[in-house]
Parts: sequence; C-alpha cells; structure tokens
Amino acid sequence: MDSMKYFRCRNIDVSETQFSAYLCENDMFATRPKILQNYIKNNINRLYRIFRNMLISETDFRGPALDVGSGWGIFYPIYKRFFNAMLPCHVAELFCYDLEYEGDAIPCVTFECEKDELPYKDSSFGAILFFDVLEHLIVDPVYVILELNRVLRKGEHLLINTPNASAAYRIFKILSGQSPATENEIRPSSIYQRHNREWTPDEVCRLMECCGFGNCLITTNEDMISPVETEILCFAKQKGILRKPENYFGPDIFCAAEKLEDMSPKLDLPKDRRWPEWLYTSLDIYRKRPEIFPINAENPEIGLMENRCETS
Repeated sequence: MDSMKYFRCRNIDVSETQFSAYLCENDMFATRPKILQNYIKNNINRLYRIFRNMLISETDFRGPALDVGSGWGIFYPIYKRFFNAMLPCHVAELFCYDLEYEGDAIPCVTFECEKDELPYKDSSFGAILFFDVLEHLIVDPVYVILELNRVLRKGEHLLINTPNASAAYRIFKILSGQSPATENEIRPSSIYQRHNREWTPDEVCRLMECCGFGNCLITTNEDMISPVETEILCFAKQKGILRKPENYFGPDIFCAAEKLEDMSPKLDLPKDRRWPEWLYTSLDIYRKRPEIFPINAENPEIGLMENRCETS
C-alpha cells in the first residue's frame, strides 16, 4: 500500500532483562493485583518488542498521551524513563482503579471503546497507545478509531500493536491441519477478552485510511521469522505465489499512523469509509450500530480482570 512504509527491526541498547527490571521492580508493580503482575511477567517478551519498536521507529512521540485498553498503564514506567516527552499520560479502560508511579497520579477514565465517547475535548492528546486491543474488538472497529482520531491532534500518532493474521508461522499451522488463529478458546462470559478478529498489515493500514490516518510506519518483527519459515516463503516467491515482501510475515504488527484529517464518529462519512465491505458485511441490514452492547462498563463481568490478564 502507498501509505505503508516498513522499518527494519534491529537490536537496541536496552536488553530484555533490563526492560523487565524497569517494568517490574518498582512500587507501582508491587501494588498491582497479583493476576496483573503475572500477566506482565508472562508477556515480557511481547511487551519488550513493543518497546523496541517504539524506539527504533525514530518517531517523535509527544504528549500528553492516552493509553487505551492496554493494561491499566503497565507501560508507564517505560514512558517516564524513555519517552518523557509523552507525559503526562492518561489511561482509559473498561473499568478503573487508582494508579500511581513515583508520586505521579495517573488519571484513569472508564471507556467501553466500541460504545462510549471519551470524556476529553477534540485534539486533546499528542499520542494514543492502542496496544493489543484491536484483535479483541467485536462490534465496530471503525467507530473506535474515529473516536481516537477525535481526541488526537493532527500530525500526531496513533500507535497500534496486534497479532499478524498473515504471519509465516500460521502457514505451518494450516499445513499441519490446525487453526491459524493465535487464540482458539471460546470465552462465553468474557467475549471482549478473546481474539475476535485478527488483522493483516494491509488491513490495519486500510482501517487507518478509512479513519483519517496515513503515513503508516509498520514492522511485523520479521526478525522472529524462523529459517524454515524463510525457506517456505522463498519457495512460495519462486513459484509466483508470494506477492508480499518477507517483512510482511512476522508474528506481530506494530503500526505508528499519523493523523491527517480531523474525523469523529459523528461525521456523516461515505459508506466505503464508515462501513467498508472489506471489513463489514455487505448486507446493509447488519451494517449499523447495535442498540445493546455486550458489556456494560458500569457493571463489569465477574472475573473480567482475571480473564483479561490471562489473554496475550
């Protein structure tokens, strides 16, 4: 896509061990619920990749920042140490509790992102972090991104991290007769906590274009593609099957998208932008906002945090 530019993964001066210490060895971590502590520890490798990509993207992330649905501000110690220009940082989650780090009170607002309007004025933020949320959306992804556009300043960035539906390792799953999804468990009582749709790099950038963003800076962490997977990709390219570069097929998608247009969910957009057929059903009867949403943010499901923290 014309609006997509790849950046290559490379090593950084901060090791994964150092990153883990910055994230976990502090009073904020010590006061977290145990289940959230376990979630952070079990996902250090993936969280480190997000941090690495923020650094090597060489993008000027400026604050104030809004961290939406990414785990109750778990990255705040990293933002303060390495991305101080992004502060202050606000948090938006399905439900909230008091957050503090080194004397900094971190404001948190309740936000069911496919239903609610954020309690902020237009163009309030210089960066929005939307890590490991896109794959959990179930109702109306365009609405969410339009609402994030509304509160972001023009020329600033929305950062997204999400599993890559076109990852090379999924090819092996298909060839061995397995589902290529990274998560297959049905969660009847916690439908927002499972992966409801996973995305390709092209789809993430098309979503951004629909919602007023562009100049997508992308990596898929292609350095994690194994030698055997590389051989399969090379074979597919030789046979004329593969039409994408190898760096399209890494396990994750990290995207920094620049806001180019002022947009919001209240705008009367053309149908191909508000309800694009590559994402929503072509049947008009279904392309509309529901009257009843699955989760009521004022009365969260029992065990919501526990289920959320078990999900990668």
